[in-house]
Amino acid sequence: MKKRLICGLFTVLFAATAFGCSASDINVSFDEVKPWQNSTYEYCEYTVVKTHVESGETVATGKYTTELSTLGDETTVKNTFTITYNNHEKTKTVDETGRYVLNAGLTDGYTSTVKFNSSSLAPGYAEKKFTIAQRPLTDGEMPERTESPSEGVLFGYTLDSGVKYGDPRGYSYTVDYSNNTAQLITEKGTTTQSGGKYIRSYEQVKHDVSVAANTRFDNEQLPFVVRALTGMRKEGSATFYLSNIYDSYLSGEYKRYTMSLSCEKKGTDFTFGPSAEKFLVTDAEGERPIDDNKKYTVPCVDAQVMVSATKSGPPIRLLITDPSVIISQRDMNQPGQDPTVTTGKVILQMVYTEYSLTSAKINYRTEYTLTDYRLNRPNAN
Repeated sequence: MKKRLICGLFTVLFAATAFGCSASDINVSFDEVKPWQNSTYEYCEYTVVKTHVESGETVATGKYTTELSTLGDETTVKNTFTITYNNHEKTKTVDETGRYVLNAGLTDGYTSTVKFNSSSLAPGYAEKKFTIAQRPLTDGEMPERTESPSEGVLFGYTLDSGVKYGDPRGYSYTVDYSNNTAQLITEKGTTTQSGGKYIRSYEQVKHDVSVAANTRFDNEQLPFVVRALTGMRKEGSATFYLSNIYDSYLSGEYKRYTMSLSCEKKGTDFTFGPSAEKFLVTDAEGERPIDDNKKYTVPCVDAQVMVSATKSGPPIRLLITDPSVIISQRDMNQPGQDPTVTTGKVILQMVYTEYSLTSAKINYRTEYTLTDYRLNRPNAN
């Protein structure tokens, strides 16, 4: 799967009446009671570890968080992501043109917000800012970034002729789904030569996207849409859509992708990261087993999400607590009392894999593992 498809989905269930979609759109159903519906707040924090598969070496680490809050009919999700590459030799990657890109010591990341209907999950508004560090394409120190006094130019670099540099390729966008409009802002670089040096100047580019008035979810809703699907169970499946604003900018027309979810027949046991002292985890038979580290062993559905098309790339693997599992946050001020705020179908791990551009082998594996979880707002009584 392409790296930029850090996916979002969308369903016909709400949009068949609200957006006037065609009869050919795929009918996807959600749980009547959403997994997080008994809590108006949820916070998930994941550690991110990127590994070079052949050597087994860690090449980058980071953090991913999702924060959900509900007020009446509107739910808001805020996501953050950062990843920092270490100095291992395998942090060098090959870009789309076949050139080696140096990543050591650099940090990439994004922030995003999505507002959607609490019942249908239909998005109303979304925004995202993706920051990618400037990279040299061959060995050499990055030059100092200089602010430009020229009209329309944001910044620039004075470059040696022997070292080539990639564009930052960062971007931001806003989407008004109620009016089917979006705007993406990025930077375009141009190079001029002056006395044996090269001046690389960057200007801001704004691009308006007309979003088709059919069914869709925003990219950043992925964890919540997948959790709410009725097909998210052992041997379950679903087909749905992905709306991608960045790809729409690249192609010059609105893009949506058909996505597929498939779940294995056999579940997988996994550790629920937070301590059992803070949470109660139960299923139909009562409280789940606790290991020597005072953490719960939890049965999970082993699911995969991928673009439903040829040349789709590797799927995203997700381990999601089985629908029979209920997670409750304990009230530390009233020990011994049963918790009342509950949730379920929590994503405990997400795994992304990347193929090498020079072979059919999997080159990198990136694991997102849940390490912190909260159902109460910080400083809440």
